[in-house]
Parts: sequence; C-alpha cells; structure tokens
Amino acid sequence: MTLDRDNGVGEYMLVQNRNLLYTPKPNSGDFNAVGLRGEVFSIQKPPGKTRIMFVGDSVIEGVSLPAEARFTERLNEHLGERFEVINLAVPGYDLRQEVEYFKTKGAHYNPDHVVFGITSNDEGLHSVELSRFFEKSDFQDRKGFYREYYQWQAALKGWLLYSNTYRYAMSHSMYYLSPKQPDESENQLYDDVHYNLDQAEIAELIDELIALSTSQDFSLSFIFLPEGEGNIAENIATESLKKKVRVWDLNEYVTNEFGETYRNRLFFDNDIWHFNSQGHQQIADILFANMDRIL
Repeated sequence: MTLDRDNGVGEYMLVQNRNLLYTPKPNSGDFNAVGLRGEVFSIQKPPGKTRIMFVGDSVIEGVSLPAEARFTERLNEHLGERFEVINLAVPGYDLRQEVEYFKTKGAHYNPDHVVFGITSNDEGLHSVELSRFFEKSDFQDRKGFYREYYQWQAALKGWLLYSNTYRYAMSHSMYYLSPKQPDESENQLYDDVHYNLDQAEIAELIDELIALSTSQDFSLSFIFLPEGEGNIAENIATESLKKKVRVWDLNEYVTNEFGETYRNRLFFDNDIWHFNSQGHQQIADILFANMDRIL
C-alpha cells in the first residue's frame, strides 16, 4: 500500500516490520533507487573513505529543502573527498523506528561514525504518515488493521495501569507510571497515531545501539538538535548519559554561544523544529567546527 504525502519529498509504503510500519518508496518523488534523497552511496565502502551516518526524523531529513541544501550534504563539502556523509532520516519516525531503520538498512553501509539527531518528539510516535495509512486502509482487505492494533494496545496498557500488581512491580523497578484512561476516540486515532516510549523502552533501544557499535566497530553519538522552544527529549538524554553514550546538547550550545534570537532564525516561519536553508548551513558550519564532539 502506497502512502501519498504532499511534502515535496516522495511517497512512503507500508511494511511488515511493526517496528518500522512504513518506509520511503524508492524511485518516488525525490527518493532515489535505494529510498534516500541525494547521492546514491555504494553498500561497499570505498577504500580510504570515512563514512558518517546521520539518523533521525524530518528535521535531519530536511523536508521542504532540496537534498543539496541539507546540513549533511554541506558538511560533506566541508570535510572533503575522504568523507561520505549519509543522511538516513525518515519524516515522522520516533527513536524506535530510527533504531530499527538503522539496523535493517543503515548498518549495511558499514559507517565509521553514527550520529542520531534527537528532537523532543523522538520519545513518541506522532506520525502524519500513518494517519494517511488509516485513510487508505478502509479500501484494503484488512481495513482498519493498524487502527485496531493501536486501540487494542491502548486498552491493554490502560488495563495494566489499573492493575495494582503491575503498578507495584513497575514502581519498584524505578519507573514512574501515571494511570490514564485509554483514548478510544476513533477520530483522534485517524488524525494522529501517538504512542510514547517509556524509559525502559528507551534504555533497551540505546543498549541495542551500544551492542551494535561494539560488534560493527562504529562510534555512536547523540546530538540534541536546536528547537524553537528550547525543549529536549529528557528521557533519551538521561538514558544516553547514564549509559555513557557520547552526547552533545547542540540546542544548549547554540543558545549559549549565539543567543535565542540567533537560534530562532534557524527555523522556517511558524515552525519550531525544521531548519530553513540558512539554518542547515549554520548547523553544518557548527558541526564542522566541533567534529570532536561527535566523532
């Protein structure tokens, strides 16, 4: 099933992997034959090349801008021919999807350095893409499958949260859980699929990445990207620091070094997440001047 998305990038398609749910459709819109934008990199890393891979959501992907205007391409220009900077970002993805996409696709490129660009909404799935799937699912043989899946998931979670045994066990595992009624509004499920990762799930995902970085010999780092309201993904920050992953709060760095006015000029008008063309250039310049913080 193909998803039409009017973002000037391309189309997406439903996949069987439930940790991904959807992926870019190759050879649609600006997507190339491997489902990425920009240069097509060989799976086999050329001799003498150092590969840096950026993983993330629409902020890293640079929607609304041509591929060559993204900070990843501009950083590659700064670094020169000995480097290949690969943009492995998909709009709408949360941390679970980003990790899964790296495992199933990005790891095959044998990167030397992997950088996850984290935004404050990476701790939950807020996906316009999936709402489009809901609209189309009414015309499929198994219509409503994902709507029913998320309704079932919400109901189960709500039931567990009202279970004293479950709450007692989780509270003694140092996880904070607040009872809440599952939202059974079909309209809301159509408008926006929303599922928050808890701290235990985030910890497991980071553990997976650490194990992969050891087995496949790449450096791992998280950069917390600037946002118009100065927010960060606190649980991801807490767990990554706890597990001694290399972390750089780029949001704090930009605010302290240049001020809020400068930071806010990085974004499109009325958008607190997505960098404009000038913003991508500034991010590339800052990263190039501080490569020791992520490599």
